[in-house]
Amino acid sequence: MSDAPPPIRLVVGPEHEGARLDRFLAERLRRSRARARALAAGAAPRDARGRPLKPSARLRTGEVVLLDAPAPPAEPDDAVPFRVLYADDDLLAVDKPAGVPIHPAGRFVERSLVRALRRALDADPGAPAHRLDRDTSGVVLFLRSPLARRAVGRAVQERRFEKLYLALTAGAPSALRGRVELPLGPAGGAVAVRRAVRALADGGVPACTRYRVLARRGALALLAAAPLTGRTHQIRVHLAALGAPLAGDRLYGPDPRLYLALRDRAPDPAERALLHGLDRHALHAAVLRLAHPRDGRPLRFVAPLPPDLTAAWAAAGPDDPRAGH
Repeated sequence: MSDAPPPIRLVVGPEHEGARLDRFLAERLRRSRARARALAAGAAPRDARGRPLKPSARLRTGEVVLLDAPAPPAEPDDAVPFRVLYADDDLLAVDKPAGVPIHPAGRFVERSLVRALRRALDADPGAPAHRLDRDTSGVVLFLRSPLARRAVGRAVQERRFEKLYLALTAGAPSALRGRVELPLGPAGGAVAVRRAVRALADGGVPACTRYRVLARRGALALLAAAPLTGRTHQIRVHLAALGAPLAGDRLYGPDPRLYLALRDRAPDPAERALLHGLDRHALHAAVLRLAHPRDGRPLRFVAPLPPDLTAAWAAAGPDDPRAGH
């Protein structure tokens, strides 16, 4: 029996009646026409009877186009270099490296934080109390008992679960400290995960972030940011809205086309300069504070700024004496 995945099946709608195959694929796969032709060259496009289709083939409403599904990319096999910050029967706090998702997803299955913890502990690490993007480093808290899940759930609702992030940004907000209250929602367009400032009447949800500029060096600023709500990409979108996007952020940085352009290749020297030489967005979950769910004692978990962000900050130049602290 073959292990090959089943073919991708696309049905031609009336809006593509008479369209060329390459245009149809470009619009359905959300790629440029040139990229769609390149993808089709390796995907053996064919009709429902298996007859090959050329890029110039004209399609009819209701026609089925079959494409070979791409083989899943090889999963990175190097170990996950996490560091345990605290562990007891109720809580597990871990310093997560950048480039590792919390949950298995896509090509990151074994190389995910949950799988790595299961291997290291030979036990279920518990349920994550909050989310970090794959490329965000820093403190992640796991809840290991029903008591912890109930108590921390209440703490989150009552805003007694305090998170502090450090961020390197391209430029700095005009005010050295402030509170950003801008609702967020889907941005629309070709990138489904992208968020944008969106009015409540247009489907946005309330979002609030406090920030403070700690220092400036050359083109970069070091900020502390505390999210008071937990929206997807909240800090990234709020800082970008202030004119200070995260350094290295391909999705919300200086050129939004970088995200799509760099999905299939490494950045060229000019693009690396735009990203300040970073391979990921410069956001780090540095501090997490809460009361212990069993006895109420205050806990404070700290993850130091990782080497890639430390190096980027050091390379930015001397401190700007005009920046406030």
